[in-house]
Amino acid sequence: MDAGVEVPSSLERGDDSKPALSLCVMDPFLPKDAIGGQMFDNMTIAKGGDYFCYLGYVHIGMDSPLKANAKRFVDALASIGSKEVVLLHADCHAMISKMPEYGIELPFKAIHIVEYMKEYVQEHRGNVRPLGRKIAYQRPCASRYSTEIEPVLDELFELIGVERVERKYDRESAQCCGGLFSRIYPDRIKPMMEANIRDGIEAGADAMVFLCPLCMGALAKPASDNGLKPIFITQLVRMALGELAFPV
Repeated sequence: MDAGVEVPSSLERGDDSKPALSLCVMDPFLPKDAIGGQMFDNMTIAKGGDYFCYLGYVHIGMDSPLKANAKRFVDALASIGSKEVVLLHADCHAMISKMPEYGIELPFKAIHIVEYMKEYVQEHRGNVRPLGRKIAYQRPCASRYSTEIEPVLDELFELIGVERVERKYDRESAQCCGGLFSRIYPDRIKPMMEANIRDGIEAGADAMVFLCPLCMGALAKPASDNGLKPIFITQLVRMALGELAFPV
């Protein structure tokens, strides 16, 4: 986690009338075509350690770094200079949800990536080609701090013609991807990961869709090896917009 702030940062200026997009430190872990196309055209993009959210410390049982760096995180996003900031990383939105607890007010509007994409798709319905696919959704652990996004996600899936299959390891019973601990405790974690993949297959999914790039990094290969196409959520929406092909 300490390495997060060391990731090289950049701020790519775009159209100031559009919301900015923060990638946190996730850029190296994103599929190459995750960001692009009409949804993200000419947006200001911030990425790297300057915009690190610190929420990941919760995953290893540490809360103190969040409080100590909360103001730094907000100030960094505010320094972008945009009235609205779209947060690609679920952990970033979860961190924002904790700001009232720390007595910090936001000088900008924070928008979850799912909210942004749902609104975009609604406004551009004529560009949507419903996918007609069944997917297993890998819900990030950080989404427990942003439960209000769950119905928004379901609306997004409906808009793009995707069925989120009913399965054991989803929603309130979502299974951790195991990525942080699979090398430390392989005997404990790998069976859990295998059960998660098997659950998606048994539910009849064509693909496993990820909101967290680290979840995708942990589960993409085992999913693919077992016939589930690994897809990042922005890729999925780009497929419905006709910009990318659904994997075969």
